[in-house]
Amino acid sequence: QMADGSPNQASHFHEQTPSIGIMDPTFASGQTFYPNFLRSPDLNMFDAIGWDFPHLNQSCPQASEIACNSTVHFDNLPLVDTPSPLFSCGNGTSHVGALWFAFTATHDSARISTCDSQAADPTFAVYENDCGSLVEIACGEDGGCSGSTKASLCVQGLIPGNTYYIQVAARNLASRGIIELDIQCSCDGACCLPPPASCLVTNQDACTGLGGSFAGGETPCNGDNDLDGRDDSCQSLFSSFGQVPTTNQEDL
Repeated sequence: QMADGSPNQASHFHEQTPSIGIMDPTFASGQTFYPNFLRSPDLNMFDAIGWDFPHLNQSCPQASEIACNSTVHFDNLPLVDTPSPLFSCGNGTSHVGALWFAFTATHDSARISTCDSQAADPTFAVYENDCGSLVEIACGEDGGCSGSTKASLCVQGLIPGNTYYIQVAARNLASRGIIELDIQCSCDGACCLPPPASCLVTNQDACTGLGGSFAGGETPCNGDNDLDGRDDSCQSLFSSFGQVPTTNQEDL
């Protein structure tokens, strides 16, 4: 694992022509630090001195544990293994450079994203059950990001406390590179606040902190189309509340 020189010296990748991997305890302004993964020049350097640093998470039983609401970066450029099982989406058997991750659900939904990857075209799938009986429950290659070749998906129906697996790969040999995998629990959705029953879109924890009721991941706020003072998506939660003035009667 790379470090920025404080407190440990480690391998760093310098962007220049030609690119080189060196041992460098510090960085100066304008230099680039990529945390938590090794670039191919680093791997070549370690190989030259007889050290081997392969990715250890190339199968489901070896999946790297990552936490909800966290981001990991990794470089699958040296890898040529194909996904197993194959993805149900994308480019079929042309995918290469598969790596595995696992997370424990904290809510009934999670957003999985590769939007900020430097790699051109990553693909991922999410699985439930143990490694010996995996069932794919979501697959993403394109969509949900500003870049058309990246993917962001809201995976719903999760059981808090259960472990779920993510397999990530490049769409083809040419699109291997640095992938950013981001997991947010839960997905954003409509949060219905107490009367006057206003609505905002946020995640479940933030909604709870505001004293609201979370309508679920990917649920929208619909606005007050019937002009009764309540967001229409929240009316079932606060059906007894009205803002219409009454005479000699308390509003409920």
